[in-house]
Amino acid sequence: MAMISAKITLAFIFIFAVSQSSQHPAAPPYYKEYCIADVQANNETLPCALDWACKHGADCSAIKPGQACFEPNTTLHHASYAFNSYYQKYKLNFGVSCYFNTTAVLTASDPTMAHAYFISPLEKPIQTRDTSIFVAKFGANLRMF
Repeated sequence: MAMISAKITLAFIFIFAVSQSSQHPAAPPYYKEYCIADVQANNETLPCALDWACKHGADCSAIKPGQACFEPNTTLHHASYAFNSYYQKYKLNFGVSCYFNTTAVLTASDPTMAHAYFISPLEKPIQTRDTSIFVAKFGANLRMF
């Protein structure tokens, strides 16, 4: 009789554990990645890539004079901020890469400085990858950057 009672108790514990885990499924693994300007980038190509990113969707308002991320006032720093802004905005739904005409690289290290906060990656799984919208909107620029 004790053996049957123990088996029933174990069965209830197992059913309870399974029901609890199905209510709260494990979150998919996430890792942070930031798109920043490559320190070895060509000094002629980098300003063009920065300009392109700002004109095509990056939020560059924080790197304007007098704003929180203007300093240090270098093309490398401003490009890093703009590239990351663009990359985080479009990577999930449009599948963009961190390329910017060979001037950018991916890093797992958070490039945030004391006064300039870099956007961290969106922490939700990819739902769609409708690249047709991106290609229609940005056309040939997609190939260059």
